[in-house]
Amino acid sequence: RALILVFAMSNQRHFHTKAGYEFLEKMVIKLDKSNPQTAARLVMPLTHWRRYQESLQSLMKTSLENILKADDISNDLFEMVSKSLEV
Repeated sequence: RALILVFAMSNQRHFHTKAGYEFLEKMVIKLDKSNPQTAARLVMPLTHWRRYQESLQSLMKTSLENILKADDISNDLFEMVSKSLEV
């Protein structure tokens, strides 16, 4: 969990790529099954998508939408993602 958060929060060069967003998306979905509150915290870097240029915004929103489409996501994660997307 700590390594994933450090990657997403401080590794600007590698995180802000399609692969970086997809990695975080997959880790959040996987972690949500065992620890929903932690998954909801880990998704936070993606929820700040409005702060970035349009090309990155689109990629981040796609990852957030994919999280919403995942099977049986927790209420915690759903709340964070849906509020970010204003669903």
